[in-house]
Amino acid sequence: MAIMLSEVYDALMEAGASEGKARAVAEQVASHNSRLLRLEVMTALILTLVVAIFVMVINLSIKACLIEVRISNRLGSPVYTCETWGVLRI
Repeated sequence: MAIMLSEVYDALMEAGASEGKARAVAEQVASHNSRLLRLEVMTALILTLVVAIFVMVINLSIKACLIEVRISNRLGSPVYTCETWGVLRI
């Protein structure tokens, strides 16, 4: 037996729909609700992954900039700095 929403079924029965039609519509509404819930969960997961990738890219950019500054300071010639890259203004 398929899952159905009893509120929809009861409302349709009170409105005068036949039992078979009320049951079919209630099952369809429940099916659409479960699909919508799955879409919401997938959207939240995708958003989380996009934010995580964005944070990793920013983190790598800052690390690369700091490594560049350390190398420049050790060599004594700060030719390339983070300002040159436009990544981080120090």
